[in-house]
Amino acid sequence: MAEKKAWVTLVTENSYLKGLQCLAHSLKCVQTIYLLIRIHPTNKPKEYIWDHYQDCWTKLRVWDIEGYDRVVFLDADILVMKNIDHLMNMNLPKDFLGAVNACTCNSRKKQNYPKDCGLLVLTPSKQIFEDLSNFLYNHPDVDSLCFPDQDVLNKYFKGKWVPLPYIYNAIRVLRTCHASTWEDKAVRNVHYVMSGKPWEKEIVDFEQEYDDIKKTGDQEAIFLFILNSWWWKVYKGIEFRIGDDY
Repeated sequence: MAEKKAWVTLVTENSYLKGLQCLAHSLKCVQTIYLLIRIHPTNKPKEYIWDHYQDCWTKLRVWDIEGYDRVVFLDADILVMKNIDHLMNMNLPKDFLGAVNACTCNSRKKQNYPKDCGLLVLTPSKQIFEDLSNFLYNHPDVDSLCFPDQDVLNKYFKGKWVPLPYIYNAIRVLRTCHASTWEDKAVRNVHYVMSGKPWEKEIVDFEQEYDDIKKTGDQEAIFLFILNSWWWKVYKGIEFRIGDDY
């Protein structure tokens, strides 16, 4: 019997619906042969200790999915630029995790630098899900987990982590922080991590808005506009070539 495989994403708020739509469309554009599954919690608490991280541990539910031999989790704010179906067949022990190592140089000097688990290659397992749940419930100091899902996964999968190149989870700030490493044409997935999602501000006139931003001379703003324009062009079904100015 052929193995059953799928993409999985998590959407818990209506504000991410456009992200989900664009993720699904981008997978279709690169001609994936696999379906996309959405995780959506039905019973959510009315109050949280820290609203910003209210949905993070829900991501751990990906290990609880039944009937699949391999899944690749993608955050809903990821844009797939090239076919990544081969991740479904990568050599990965069933109790291992495949992911991109986060940049830890903290070039922006943030007090709490966010690690990232936007793309995860894994084998669903009830046992691993139970282990993760027990690890979390029995943790002596949950408040110390500043980046909840990432910290739990980093600790649980220590020594069982297969690193992937940055091109599979290319966090948008890397384009400015590590311009010498980033290659537009090599990137397979752009991850619009942190605040200021591309769908929050529509780009209507690509050429005019690019010219206006270019006149400011702000290189970071220019790079950000280019990445956001990629997202909007995929969302609107506009064909373009990576490497174009906008």
